[in-house]
Amino acid sequence: MARIRHFFVWLIPLMVFSMLEYLFFFYALRPTIVYWFIAFSAIIIFFGVMVIIGEKNLRNFFLFLATPLFLVLGQFIFVLFLEGKLLRHIVAVVPTIILGIFLENTYIHFQKKEKYEPYSMGNILSFLSLIILYLFTASHFGFIVYLNVSLWIATFIIIFVTFIITEQVMYFHGISFQKSWPYLVIVSLVEGEFFWVINFLPSSLYVNAFIITIVYYMMIGVSRNHLLGMLNRSVFLRYFFISIVSLSVVLITAKWS
Repeated sequence: MARIRHFFVWLIPLMVFSMLEYLFFFYALRPTIVYWFIAFSAIIIFFGVMVIIGEKNLRNFFLFLATPLFLVLGQFIFVLFLEGKLLRHIVAVVPTIILGIFLENTYIHFQKKEKYEPYSMGNILSFLSLIILYLFTASHFGFIVYLNVSLWIATFIIIFVTFIITEQVMYFHGISFQKSWPYLVIVSLVEGEFFWVINFLPSSLYVNAFIITIVYYMMIGVSRNHLLGMLNRSVFLRYFFISIVSLSVVLITAKWS
C-alpha cells in the first residue's frame, strides 16, 4: 500500500504536466478540451490526496486538498492568457515540480512521520501561496479584460482563495484558527480591495498580479511572525524592504498604456 501511495505523489504532477503540454500544441484545434482536463485533474487530485493521506480526518483531507487543486486550476487558466512558448512551458514545469514536492512532503507527513521536518510544510505552503495567488489574480484580471467577467465576482473569488491559502499557511505554522481568523479576514479583504483598485491601472495583467502578490507577501509575512511571537523591527524591515524593492523594479520596468 505504501508503494501505491507514493506512486500517486509523482503520478499527479506527471499527468498535470502532460495535459498542460498537450494544451500548448492542440488547444487551437479543440478549445473545449481544457474543461475536460480541469475536471480530470480535479478528480485525480481528489482521489490521489485521499490515498496519500490514508486517513479519514476530513479537516486534514481538505487542508491538503485545497493547495494542489488551486495550484493546478490556476495553471490551466493562466496559460490561456500567456503569450510566448517559453513562458507557457515555465508555467507548466515550475509549479508542477513544486506540486510534486508538496505531495512528497504530504506523504512523508502522514506515512513517514519519523522523517518529517517540523515546519517544512509551512515553508513550502508559504511559497506555494504566492504562486497560487499570482496565478489566480493574473487569470481573473484576464477574465475581466477579455471575457467581461464581473469585477464583483472576480473580487469575491480572490477573497475566498486568499482566505483558504492563508489559513493553510497559518495552520502548518502551528497557529490555530481561533488565533488567526481576524488576520485571515483582514488579509483577505485587503487583497480583495487591492484587486478591485489595481484593476483600473493602465498596466498589464501580469504586473497587476505581481503587485497583489507582493502586497500579500508583506501582509502574510508580518501577520505570521506576529502570531508566532517572532515579529521585531528587523523582521518587519526585511519584509518591507523586499516588498518595496520588488515593487519598484516591476513598476519602473513595466509598460504602461
